[in-house]
Amino acid sequence: MPTVSLALDGITGPKQKAIQKAHKPSVHQLMFFCNAWALVYLAIGIVVSGEGLAGIEFLLRPENAPLVRTIGLFAICSALGQNFIFYTLHSFKYAHRGTDREPLSLITWVRVSVLYSRSLDLRQRSVAPPPPRLPLS
Repeated sequence: MPTVSLALDGITGPKQKAIQKAHKPSVHQLMFFCNAWALVYLAIGIVVSGEGLAGIEFLLRPENAPLVRTIGLFAICSALGQNFIFYTLHSFKYAHRGTDREPLSLITWVRVSVLYSRSLDLRQRSVAPPPPRLPLS
């Protein structure tokens, strides 16, 4: 799942930049339409899997009221966090540059981990490239 998420982030970032350049949406317009499309894809998945009604019935049971409150709190926190991320990316143009390296980092991680049977340390797993090595003299 994290691999798919990173790969799709590498596609989403440049697409959002192209949309911002062409249509100049506000932060909230961009966030709204990203969420609207996510809802469409989620609805398709729920219909295809047939789990939508079973999920709603599960949440409506009285014994699951604490779970519904927890999901609601999570949704509020997610919305606030997403608002902060979209605002930051929209306000500081340089922040977009990080997404341009994600596909390359993902490919490098897979190549080193799988092909060479090596594990990477935390610094090597990060999306940002490592700092250049300076010659010792």
